[in-house]
Amino acid sequence: MGMGTAGVERARSRVAILFVAIFVAAVAACGGSSAPNALVTVPTATPPTNAVAAPSATPLAVEPIATPTAEATKTPTAAPTAKPNVRPTARPTAPPSFYKPPGWDGHSDVNCSDFDTHAHAQSFFIGTGGSTSNDQYGLDGDSDGQACESLP
Repeated sequence: MGMGTAGVERARSRVAILFVAIFVAAVAACGGSSAPNALVTVPTATPPTNAVAAPSATPLAVEPIATPTAEATKTPTAAPTAKPNVRPTARPTAPPSFYKPPGWDGHSDVNCSDFDTHAHAQSFFIGTGGSTSNDQYGLDGDSDGQACESLP
C-alpha cells in the first residue's frame, strides 16, 4: 500500500517543479526588475526532462511616472517693528521712616530720657539699625532687642 522509493522521488520532483513554477510566475507577475532589492531568480536543481519550460519574465508595460513635488509657497512676513524702549523711571526712595526724638540731628547721642514711650524708643532703635548685637546708642541694656523697656 505504501509508495516505493521511486514513487517518493517522483512526488518530490513534482513538488519541486510546482514550487519553481509558482516562484517564476510570481516573479513574472511582479514584472522582474533590475533595481536593487527586487526579486531575483534563484537557481534551482534541473527539473526532469519531461518538465514544462517555465515562462520567462515580461518587461513592464508602463514606465514609472515621476511624482511631482510641490514647492513650498513662501508667505510674506511682516517686517519686525521696533518696540519703544520704555524703561521705568527710577523714583528716589525715601529714607526709612522711624521716630526721631526732638532735637536729634542724626549724629548726636540719645538715651531713654529723650523718648516719651517705649514704642518711640523701639522705632528709633530699629530705624537706626539696632538689634540684639548692635546697640550704638545704648538703648537696649540687656541685649534682648527691646529698647528702653522701662518706658510706658
